[in-house]
Amino acid sequence: MKNEVTVLMTVYNPDLSHLRDAIESILNQSYSNFDFLIIDDASPNPEVCRLIESFHDQRIKFIKNEINLGVSESINKALKLID
Repeated sequence: MKNEVTVLMTVYNPDLSHLRDAIESILNQSYSNFDFLIIDDASPNPEVCRLIESFHDQRIKFIKNEINLGVSESINKALKLID
């Protein structure tokens, strides 16, 4: 990650239309100099990963947990990934 601002989103099996709207909302902010870290906490629905990966924006860094860690551990993992 290189920017001074990182937007963090953790997801677990979300409604896909809401997830799309949330990602688009963040990407369409007037301030655009940010990194966007999305962590999927081992969602059982493979469409979640497909949807996230369908966004071809260089600001997005996508991580998929192999096992469900829960919100707190996923956020701690994300904080370690932010430079």
